[in-house]
Amino acid sequence: MQQSVEAYREESLRRVFSMPVFEKGWPIWRAEIARLTNDLQDEEAIYKLGGNLRDIFRKTAKKKEDKNKGRDQNVLASGGAAWEGLVCWYLNLVLTHTSAVVGKHSKSLIPKPVLDAISINYNNRPTNSESDLIGLTFPSDMDSAVQGFDHRAISDFVGRNMGKTSVHIIQCKTSWNDSAQNPMLWDLVYRAKGFHAQGISIGNDARDIDDLKRFTYSFVALPSQNKPFKADGMPVRRVAALSGKNFWGMPSQECVAWSVGEMFKLVFGSAVIGDVREHIRHLIERRAISLDPIK
Repeated sequence: MQQSVEAYREESLRRVFSMPVFEKGWPIWRAEIARLTNDLQDEEAIYKLGGNLRDIFRKTAKKKEDKNKGRDQNVLASGGAAWEGLVCWYLNLVLTHTSAVVGKHSKSLIPKPVLDAISINYNNRPTNSESDLIGLTFPSDMDSAVQGFDHRAISDFVGRNMGKTSVHIIQCKTSWNDSAQNPMLWDLVYRAKGFHAQGISIGNDARDIDDLKRFTYSFVALPSQNKPFKADGMPVRRVAALSGKNFWGMPSQECVAWSVGEMFKLVFGSAVIGDVREHIRHLIERRAISLDPIK
């Protein structure tokens, strides 16, 4: 039977590929990814995909620019779910054969103890923290404890091993300017561990983020804006101090944003041991990655 971490990854990707907006865009993105990476045979090019994701994503966008806001209207229309899916695919591609997996926020996918721990409550009512994707770094012995994708068994295992489990909330947005305030505020709530005088608390069922080995909150923008971002601009300043840092689908720009490819060390460093390129080369040699991950 398939090992539980890779079975979990396959289930996560199955859900991404089942989204109509992703299914529609994938053939176009796939062709461009294949061209850039020599059909996933070039480890350097695979690593650098993180800095090319915006250009890849825009292959499905009509270049009809909104002159007032300087961004593609079609990107905004098709936007969030497709971008979220592409980021999820790329992160899981490189995280293959590690203890880390990224998936959509879903009760039937994410272990219940994790959902309980990250729940934000307002006057005893759960509210959504806009966690588009959730990254999980599982304990190293999960494969020996659980076989295949068994949501209940994985939830039970994680519940017994919260102190060995890391959780990374990843908010994905096509627009930066319109969205940067949201991750800043959610991250602030998590860092403050709630504002109890105002009726805001974190956690349910006697679990919270303090039970975890590590917790981070990241922002991943496309971004749809065509105008350059300045390090001292308010949108950049709002996300500059996030616990999980801020990223975008372009090459890293000093004091503005990291490339998505930097997440493997800055967010998932405990899962990707050693050099990222060497890890990718081993995946290529083992034929462990494919442009068609769902059979």
